[in-house]
Amino acid sequence: MGRLLGRLADSGHHESTLLMGFEIEFVLLNESLDIARSPLDRTNAYSMTTGLSVLEEIVATLEDVSGIQVYHFHTEIKDQLEIALSPLPPMQAIDTVMMAQETIRALALSHGLKASISPRAVLGGPLSGVHAHMSVKSESLGLHFLAGVLKKVKPLRAFGLATYDSYLRAVGDAAGEWVGWETRNKDLPINQISEPRWELRFLDGTANIYLFIAALLVAGIDGVRQGYPRESSDCNVAIPPSLGPGALGEWLGKYGITKRMPATLRDALDAAREDTELQGWVGPEPWARYLKVKETEVATFSKMTDEERRQKLLE
Repeated sequence: MGRLLGRLADSGHHESTLLMGFEIEFVLLNESLDIARSPLDRTNAYSMTTGLSVLEEIVATLEDVSGIQVYHFHTEIKDQLEIALSPLPPMQAIDTVMMAQETIRALALSHGLKASISPRAVLGGPLSGVHAHMSVKSESLGLHFLAGVLKKVKPLRAFGLATYDSYLRAVGDAAGEWVGWETRNKDLPINQISEPRWELRFLDGTANIYLFIAALLVAGIDGVRQGYPRESSDCNVAIPPSLGPGALGEWLGKYGITKRMPATLRDALDAAREDTELQGWVGPEPWARYLKVKETEVATFSKMTDEERRQKLLE
């Protein structure tokens, strides 16, 4: 996948055209693998940025020791922290988020804590993702790039939400239930921050980020080369939660939103299995290996209890 990303850069889609940055959501656990309450007492509110020395030490280490520029950091929701990294060209951005995750884990351990980016580190606790922010230099280029991503967004979910419990986030205000996009409204899998900058919400810490981004970039670049139009319009208002299925379908239809996102890993794998074009981009051998591993995971994890799956992922 690194070679594929390299070829994409060599083909002209490089740092002058495309930048990426990642948001890392995580929780801090104690020795009993439960939420470490004491260091979070002063920051259990949305978007607070001070009062947690562990978080401030992690950010300082990222910037001063690892040379990783932090865009912002805060308490995302109750018991969950977030560090957002500054934008870089795709390969550098992925290398950076991988290094940042290891730094977060190491610094937490030095305080006797376990930092987890697992989708569900604690039963009944916050659900964590690793959101990717992407900006394309040209607005006209961005229109077709987004259309290409939306065309492949269902099979791409098999790479971005890569484990059984990842699909706990397959809901509105998380990874999204419907195929579509919106501006500053987090009910759908792609949230437009500004034209042409998007937040891709169907990614978490269980994914091979190199594989996910490589496949996503090929989908977007194919959209540019083919001149794909957007099949849906900007759903820039929150999806009404009280509508029944018929009324909801009619309401979404006004925005050209008619397809559901895969709700389970098995559904996502089925969507990817049907997409021979995407398989060709990934490569027959890597795809076959990935499919075999993930189908085994579905069979294994589906037989476990919630607590058994939680413990397995935390290992």
